Amino acid sequence: KWPIVDVSRRSVEETAARIINLHQDLTAGSG
Repeated sequence: KWPIVDVSRRSVEETAARIINLHQDLTAGSG
């Protein structure tokens, strides 16, 4: 499941970018 992200004051694009950054952090740490 995805962690809960507060999008009340964020645009969809900003939220997506945040998730992508988090995902890249996880993949970079694993590799």
